[in-house]
Amino acid sequence: MIILVCSLSLTGTASAQSIGASLQGTITDSTGAVVPGTKVVVRNKGTGAKQEVVSDDTGRYHLPLLPPGEYEMEFTAAQFQTVIRSGVRLTVGQDATQDAALTPAGVSAMVQVDSAHETVDTTSATLSSLVTQEQIRDLPLNGRSFEQLALLQPGVTGALTAGNDPVGGRTPKISINGARPEQNNFLLDGTDINNVYNKTPGSVAGVLLGVEAVLEFRVLTNAYSAEYGWRAGGVVNAVTRSGTNERHGTLFYFHRNSALDARNFFDKPGDPIPPFKRNQFGGVIGGPIKRDKTFFFAAYEGLIERLGITGVANVPDDNARQGILPGRPPVTLHAAIPAYLNLLFPRGNGRNLGGGVAEYLFSRSQPLNERFVQGRIDHRFSDQSTFFGRYTISNGNVDRQPTNKAPIAFTKERSRNQYLTLEHQFTFSPTFLNILRVGFNRSTQESDNQRTIDIPASLSFLPGEQFGFLSVSGLVTELAGDFRLPRLDRMNVFQVGDTALVTRGRHDLHFGFQLQRIQFNQNTVSQRGGIVVFSNLANFLQGLPQSVDFAVPGKIDPVRGYRQWMAGFFAHDDFKLKNNLTLNLGLRYEFATVTKEVDGKISNLRNVTDRQIVTGDPWYQSSRSTSRLDWDWRGIQREMARPLSEAVSGFSMTRFCRSITSSQGV
Repeated sequence: MIILVCSLSLTGTASAQSIGASLQGTITDSTGAVVPGTKVVVRNKGTGAKQEVVSDDTGRYHLPLLPPGEYEMEFTAAQFQTVIRSGVRLTVGQDATQDAALTPAGVSAMVQVDSAHETVDTTSATLSSLVTQEQIRDLPLNGRSFEQLALLQPGVTGALTAGNDPVGGRTPKISINGARPEQNNFLLDGTDINNVYNKTPGSVAGVLLGVEAVLEFRVLTNAYSAEYGWRAGGVVNAVTRSGTNERHGTLFYFHRNSALDARNFFDKPGDPIPPFKRNQFGGVIGGPIKRDKTFFFAAYEGLIERLGITGVANVPDDNARQGILPGRPPVTLHAAIPAYLNLLFPRGNGRNLGGGVAEYLFSRSQPLNERFVQGRIDHRFSDQSTFFGRYTISNGNVDRQPTNKAPIAFTKERSRNQYLTLEHQFTFSPTFLNILRVGFNRSTQESDNQRTIDIPASLSFLPGEQFGFLSVSGLVTELAGDFRLPRLDRMNVFQVGDTALVTRGRHDLHFGFQLQRIQFNQNTVSQRGGIVVFSNLANFLQGLPQSVDFAVPGKIDPVRGYRQWMAGFFAHDDFKLKNNLTLNLGLRYEFATVTKEVDGKISNLRNVTDRQIVTGDPWYQSSRSTSRLDWDWRGIQREMARPLSEAVSGFSMTRFCRSITSSQGV
């Protein structure tokens, strides 16, 4: 993949793929002349950490990476009053500007300014939206799944056709600017956390917990820096909370039940409303281990839900059980069919739909449990060297009940997601900063059919095998479970990346690499026990199937272990031509190795007439290269009293850089 990013920005710079913010500005005197050699000190109010930089010959200073939070700034220059500016709030992915106008030293040696309302973000070519910590914790969220807030951002919509099943993930999918859900990239502290099917992360419970553990996140929709890669859609970049010099914590408990629920349209008249109880509880705590040096933050959240499910299944009516169907002569039931009718199809208790079909209404309890734990440690070795580590784990399980077929089986689902990030930042000089990040994403999802009745071996379609699945057109599809199960998917993504940020005169340079080792381990048996399909109810009663599909017993090898390397290299330059004119240039190159199976179990049938197959072939041929060209122009008037003008244009052409999981769950 090759990505070329080119943008023209008045008073502009491009943001880096980091979990922090950049801060820049120009120092002038009361006449508007630049003041070189000004010492700029930026101090984090929460942790006490500080960074220093000196303005260059053009009066410009630049701090390329600061953690999100509230800051105090101090501007000091010989023969000028010291300016202290407080209330400077920086957010994830922000490119903020803080100019300063110094006045000659006089009676007062210091000028203090509250700048809480003056931090501006007009320099980034990236089209993005910020979801603040106040929005995350104060807006009502059904299920407390923080990724729902991405839907409030421009260009982000729900991908309703993306599916919600054991293959693909249960968390609701999103589309950014029309891209497919698997084309989005979800980052937590800079680490890829996409699910095992390369889509929205989350558990089998359908939620992405951690509202109290996430500080804020930014949704990047277009024209983002060359430091972001792997996907052609958008990026959801979240950062976690860290401890400060003040110990702080929160306890929470949320409860929902069916006491005030209205009756569902499908609920059986006269029956009570199906019971519903949801309990979500937990807490967070953070603070110093050693003041100004080492900090911790820990979070826990539990989710226990018991949801009453109302289902409506189609079953043969009483006449059909006797072979009597409307509009045609009676049919003679095959000798084996009554046993299937009596065991697999309950008698109708709802409306008669005609054609020999009646409704069967039922209710079942759907138990759901999830546990979420996160811990983070931040340590400052010195003003030049900092480190943090964060580990997240969530376990979920649910007994998912069917709603459109007789409740003789349900899907038992289990998930475990683990995310690890280790990051070290080292400042070699005020103009040279390096970031080394190591990450790990292990996502596991397991699903299987659980039968609620004992089906005797005499009803199995294949001797010695369990009962399979039954489909009758107009009546039921895959009765007795999901033919794709059992299925166990595990994905390990080992990640390492390094970014260098260098300031040289008018150039702010970012360059580095990202490397991923992907392991996708799969154990799945499809069509176990066979699938027998009947074209209509009459043929089913007569035992005349349309098709029979099955996995040959004793010939199944369901275990696969796929392996792949992915690498990305990038370089980015923010070239400041004038104080109000910046040229942003970026180049990214990506490649992915062809997927291999550890035991050579991939095979291709090259032609339908071939009598032999070749094992050990690659899954697919090498991906073609990808290029993207963006052009962005922004004009910002110097005087805020004058109208604000802004124009943005862009063009991109991208080919998908294929990964192992790109075809999973599609």
